[in-house]
Amino acid sequence: MKHDIEKLKKIKNEYLSYLNIALKSNDNLIRVDALELTADLLDSLIKKMADSLKDKDELVQISIIEAINQALLSIIDLKPKIRELLYSSRWLVRAYAAEILGDLKDTSSKNILKGMLENATVEEKIRIYYALYKMEEETYLGKLFNCLDHEYYRVRMASAALLEKLINTHNKDKIFKQLKSRLLKEEEPIVANRLKDIIESYADKK
Repeated sequence: MKHDIEKLKKIKNEYLSYLNIALKSNDNLIRVDALELTADLLDSLIKKMADSLKDKDELVQISIIEAINQALLSIIDLKPKIRELLYSSRWLVRAYAAEILGDLKDTSSKNILKGMLENATVEEKIRIYYALYKMEEETYLGKLFNCLDHEYYRVRMASAALLEKLINTHNKDKIFKQLKSRLLKEEEPIVANRLKDIIESYADKK
């Protein structure tokens, strides 16, 4: 058993070493691939951690709870750095920063997000609406609904995807109604297919 743990330690150290090298690459695609691989690894690890919560041994259960808490604290510590990205010169960075701050329910960024709306691009706005709604600003759900009818198909597509992320027991009927209404008049195949996928997925869970 000790031999197995030593192997895990070695693999961890090797991965971090290779990741560090990849993130210093002059090729941005290598840096992107390295981060995507790391995200996949994190996702797999979280699933394994979730499985361990069912372990029969209380020491293992306590250890996994502590590990999850440590991971959450690490993510929370990133909030200020992500918040700084709201001032990026690139709208796409600002948009995605707003979205993740919504997911993290970073209410301290609420006023910054509201202040951004006046000069934001429409693709920024939908993510700001999403974030503010996640921060319990209910009125922004209606604004996101309105974006389902935007003339630009990419905005409609992104709005549908964001609404899918927002579905919960409190709002599912309202969101489902809006997606279904948009589908009836959607002429862009790629958007129509996305709407159908969301609606069918919702129907399966109903």
